[in-house]
Amino acid sequence: MFGEHPRVFRLLFFAQLLERFSSYGIVAILVHYAKSEFGTAVRSPSDLVHMVVAVAFASAILGSYATERLIGSRRCLILGASLSSVGIALLLSTRVQVFYGGLAAFVIGAGLFRHSIFAGVGSLYPEGKDSDALKRRGFTLSYLAINIGALAGPLIASATGEKAAAEGDAGAETFLGIDGSAGWRIGFAIAALTMVSCAALLWRSRELLREMETPTQPSTVRLPILKSPLGTVVVYAAVAVILVWFGLQYEAVLGYSILTLAALTLGRILWLGKGGDLETKQKLGALVLLLVVNSVFWALFHQHFSSLNTLALDHVDRFVRGVEIPATALQAINPVLFIALGLGANALWKSLAGKTHNPPIPTLFGMGITMMGLGYLVLVLGGRGVEDHGKIALVWLVLTYFFFTLGEIATGPIGLFVAERLIPDRGRGLATGAFLLSIAVGNVIGKNVMERIGEPSSPSASDYLDTYENVTWLTIALGAALLLSSRWTNRLFHDVK
Repeated sequence: MFGEHPRVFRLLFFAQLLERFSSYGIVAILVHYAKSEFGTAVRSPSDLVHMVVAVAFASAILGSYATERLIGSRRCLILGASLSSVGIALLLSTRVQVFYGGLAAFVIGAGLFRHSIFAGVGSLYPEGKDSDALKRRGFTLSYLAINIGALAGPLIASATGEKAAAEGDAGAETFLGIDGSAGWRIGFAIAALTMVSCAALLWRSRELLREMETPTQPSTVRLPILKSPLGTVVVYAAVAVILVWFGLQYEAVLGYSILTLAALTLGRILWLGKGGDLETKQKLGALVLLLVVNSVFWALFHQHFSSLNTLALDHVDRFVRGVEIPATALQAINPVLFIALGLGANALWKSLAGKTHNPPIPTLFGMGITMMGLGYLVLVLGGRGVEDHGKIALVWLVLTYFFFTLGEIATGPIGLFVAERLIPDRGRGLATGAFLLSIAVGNVIGKNVMERIGEPSSPSASDYLDTYENVTWLTIALGAALLLSSRWTNRLFHDVK
């Protein structure tokens, strides 16, 4: 599996697996933990989850600046893992302000880590069409590592942390019989130890990481009191943690800040085309289109962290042969399916690359969006008729996640690869940051979906299904439009396949 890739790729694969194990485990239990542990001190747990995921991706812009202008991808990767470790450890506190501080440190560290590891993977392969297929398979394997972590994290977290009873039932037992109040912190402690292990692995292998080091350009925005570029990044990260700590308590301010940052980033991307030829401008236009569609995709997909998670907890029959499956454990369905299907997809891309039959990029994204719409359609059709007098059968949620996985296979692994190919070389790091930022924008949009359902009150199954029905038809219409127009929009991509 790793034989055709540079030797440092194996290290990056396992580092990414450990980081996603930790972060997905945290996110899986966060909505239930915040609601039961802090009550009204956290105004909307579901909104909090979306903003945590959003900032974890939005802070990749800071990672872009740190990687390109100050310390390079190697040190940024180690710094991000270390900061996330500290943040996760702070989540063990029972004081809500310390808890917010831990989340802030965790997401800023995640942004530094994720940008530098994706930039590192992209830098491992030489430029040129001959290496494009290998680079594409490298990103697919990286995505596989993400899903292995996403599989194990929620399963471990649910086994040690989920309360199966309503809010306020402090004596409820978890999946393994551990008392709920202790179980949450065991889940966070496992995540912290995993992230510390990741940071230690990277530090011990810091010489090997030189193989993925990206060159830095002189920074024009360095703090004059600090001669050290690393010190400058540490100060910037500390300021970012303080701002995010404040923003997590006022989600609307944080959401508008992310949208503003996204608008400025899109403007910067389009500015790169100034004075360029027609092909460059068209490719940048294609990149903007890709980022917008990517935001819509992840707004729909990441509902499994929030609204689909609470739907599963309150309105889905989770008993299988007399055993109740924790709601958070159901988040492992998607990565299980991705792992099962992803290796086949990797082999398919390899086969198609040899025959030059790779589907056009707009077609793949159209298929991905359409699959998301079909996933919600299955849930709506399966849930109607039982929402008022019973619980939704688990099979409908499993089928929903099956269609989600098909959409993710079509779009997820190739998105970052395509984004890097569409932008001029001088903006390569910006493309990575912008792509991750588009996922953050998706989570801001996704938060608004949850608000339409009726959070923070206790919505009925009908409230969920009514909102999902509206989402279904809009999503299928968008997917169909992308598929029908792909013949023309594909021309904007030129040689990027």
